[in-house]
Amino acid sequence: MCKTNALLIVALSLGMPFASIADSITYDFTGTVISSTGDYSSAAIGSTVSGTYTINLANADPTQSDGTVGSSTVWTAQVEGGPAVSTSIQPVPPQTGAPVFASTFLGTDISYKSLTIVGAGGSQSFVSGSPAQVNSNPSDPFSPLVNGYIYEANEAVWPNYINDANETFVQSGFYLEGTSLTWSAAGLPLLSSSTSAVGEIEKIIVTNGFNTTADDLMYNITSLSVAPVPLPPGTWLMLSGLVGLTVFARKHRDTSLGVDR
Repeated sequence: MCKTNALLIVALSLGMPFASIADSITYDFTGTVISSTGDYSSAAIGSTVSGTYTINLANADPTQSDGTVGSSTVWTAQVEGGPAVSTSIQPVPPQTGAPVFASTFLGTDISYKSLTIVGAGGSQSFVSGSPAQVNSNPSDPFSPLVNGYIYEANEAVWPNYINDANETFVQSGFYLEGTSLTWSAAGLPLLSSSTSAVGEIEKIIVTNGFNTTADDLMYNITSLSVAPVPLPPGTWLMLSGLVGLTVFARKHRDTSLGVDR
């Protein structure tokens, strides 16, 4: 093999692993609306929706998490902070790092994007897996219950928080339910034809401890796939330079051999 070609192959292999080693993984999803109320009531039942879920288990706080991520027993990777998730006995400082889970949503006339973590109210995001009783037929909620597994990812932000009796919070998330594991050994979601998959966006307002209003949008997830990871701009520059080097080397070789091109 030509030395220059070998160099190009090595460089390409070194330039490609960004998706495989990245801590943050984004999934594209599509779905159909199954219920909508309040602020989300304009989303027609049966209409198509899409969006993204971003999972970064490396952002979890070990002191707020449980179990071994990806195991077949109960586990949770979580990070939270702020007065909304605190108690008088155990106050939790505001979260300053990135979340474990974030999402976007796009419908016909409704859109959503994870709210900013920074805020006086508080925030929480988690990803979890656990054995549970699930429907034997994921498409039939009245089918007999059997042993199975539930994978859940959720984020919640309290943009307006006074106390537990007066608060507003918005949350978004999804869950996968099936008779076999619904997550990988790395703690990432697994969607199959035998899995029930539902996503939700919800806004809850509590005033005076009992006046509660809830706006909710739920959708069946019909597809879930890892989003393409673009190569950094510097990688394209490096690859274009290597291609140029390859062309130059071939011309130099052909000239030395007396080949006219």
